[in-house]
Amino acid sequence: MAILILAIGLGGCSTVRNSALNPFNWFGGGNRDAAESGAPAPQADPRPMVERLTRLGLDRRPGGVIVSAVGLTATQGYWDAELVPSPSQVVVDPVLGRRIVPRSGEIVFEFRAAPPPAPARVGTAPSREIAVGLYLGRKSLDGVRRITVVTAGNRRSVRVR
Repeated sequence: MAILILAIGLGGCSTVRNSALNPFNWFGGGNRDAAESGAPAPQADPRPMVERLTRLGLDRRPGGVIVSAVGLTATQGYWDAELVPSPSQVVVDPVLGRRIVPRSGEIVFEFRAAPPPAPARVGTAPSREIAVGLYLGRKSLDGVRRITVVTAGNRRSVRVR
């Protein structure tokens, strides 16, 4: 009789192992699939690239540099502009998170901006300019000789050192 109770009790352990009844699962100690344990994969940026890059600058600051860019959009009203690392240079590490890895001593950024929510006027060139800036610390610049910004119509580079 004791053996029968023991057999039934132990048989139920396999289903309890992954359930909420197991106290080892209460605080995140349960089993995780390989896909869940890593950092999320980088998503493609849905914003279009700015039409043309008109100015690119590099200002040295204590501890790093500020990359500044001015671009020309197709119409007025573009917003949420950003220098986005090229997807080929983004590495997702489960411990360190998302990092930019230079390729051949170069970091490439895409100049992207969100289009206006409704059709907008074309307007004059100065009214369609959009500016962005990005700070890169010394650690991010290890091994970097050049920073390139790419738009839909052109690209420009600046030397770091």
